Amino acid sequence: MNPRSIKRLEDARDACALIQAFTSDVSRDSFLASDLLRSAVERQLEIIGEALGIAAKEHETVQTLFPELRRIVALRNRLIPWL
Repeated sequence: MNPRSIKRLEDARDACALIQAFTSDVSRDSFLASDLLRSAVERQLEIIGEALGIAAKEHETVQTLFPELRRIVALRNRLIPWL
């Protein structure tokens, strides 16, 4: 796998870690009540979808590593509808 693809996978991993850190001690109701927290998680989901989508185009094995890749990228596309 080329270094760019590896970096994109690391970006996705880091975004997952941030989502976990942001939400680890937060109730569902608190999450829904916080525009700031919801925006932060949404941004990380965008990063995950973008990074995995590009990595999949750069290296064919990414699709096999992430069986739900299409759904992840589709979520990203729904979060950013104007692109």
